[in-house]
Amino acid sequence: MKPIVLADLWTYQVAVLAEKISRHTAEVARKEGLTVAQWRVLAAIAEVPGRTAKQVEDITPMDKASISRAVRHLIQTESVTRRSSDADGRIAHLHLTAKGEKLYDLIAPEIKSHANEMIRRLAPEERTAFRGVLKNLVEGFGGTSAGRDN
Repeated sequence: MKPIVLADLWTYQVAVLAEKISRHTAEVARKEGLTVAQWRVLAAIAEVPGRTAKQVEDITPMDKASISRAVRHLIQTESVTRRSSDADGRIAHLHLTAKGEKLYDLIAPEIKSHANEMIRRLAPEERTAFRGVLKNLVEGFGGTSAGRDN
């Protein structure tokens, strides 16, 4: 069998890109004392206040244990609060505290700026096509465009 040329393998190139994005995210989050997992949880809660840990798991590429550790840390550092559901006390909803909102406001602009800087390398019509292709590929792998496989 002829060896695979990694530079020609699109899945490898996507993995390389994802790793570069993750490293940048880690660097930005680390400046504020967070891990990537903690940042992802913080961002998921900021996007939709009141999400449960299970809902965070559904939209992020992280396992339950990583999310649990991140939530525990964010609660211990008073960046997130956990409130029991009125309808079902077994379910806990997560909310940012004022400290969590401040932390999010410090990190999010730099993450978004980097993403915008990267996407500006593409022409407007390429951006639209890229987003469509990306969504199609993620959904083709059995997941949602917002997160991990269901």
